Amino acid sequence: MDKKIGIIGYGSMGKMISSKFMESKIIPESNMYISNRTFEKIIGLKTICPLLNICKNNIDVAYPSKLAFLPLDKKLK
Repeated sequence: MDKKIGIIGYGSMGKMISSKFMESKIIPESNMYISNRTFEKIIGLKTICPLLNICKNNIDVAYPSKLAFLPLDKKLK
């Protein structure tokens, strides 16, 4: 599969979605793009997944992605 997937936000839901994609190997690390409001929270992912695309802003995630996830960690009222 050569589709590129983006995940905007790396809270509990973003972590779960990205880890499941990586575990299943449905999407190669090099086709995943992740951003977070706190960049320092995700920069360490490069040591675990060197081919993962760590982005500094949401535009860098959305532009190359065919599908982007915006996981909401808070309950909507």
